[in-house]
Amino acid sequence: MNRSTRSMAVAVITGALAAVSGCVRLDAVSTPPPTKGGEHAGDPFGDDSVRIARGTVLAFDCMDTFDGGPCDLADFQNSNPEVVAVRVAHLEREPSPWRRGYDVRPRTGFVLVARKGGKATLVIQSTVGEKTVEVVVE
Repeated sequence: MNRSTRSMAVAVITGALAAVSGCVRLDAVSTPPPTKGGEHAGDPFGDDSVRIARGTVLAFDCMDTFDGGPCDLADFQNSNPEVVAVRVAHLEREPSPWRRGYDVRPRTGFVLVARKGGKATLVIQSTVGEKTVEVVVE
């Protein structure tokens, strides 16, 4: 096996292991008010970025991309709590695929509150992995 074939095999195996082990995906479940700006750029294989106006609140759903379920035991680290406050949220419960009604386990999410202009780095951690989110408050 030559060097380029070996490098390609390592890249394929690494990608397959990442897909099988699951990873964290964040989806915005709210929008900023019409007079405020905000956007979320999600990257399934890299860091996410959020750009929001001061005073804006956005909610995010935390998902396990492997099984489509909510993140388990999710928590976060915030590099700059003066710029953005983060709270763990438990969103509405999931509809049960097996019976009428809802499962007991609620969806896990996060609420971001833009406090003042600046930058912050959030690291969302769960049992399936972690996701880095770069936040810019304008």
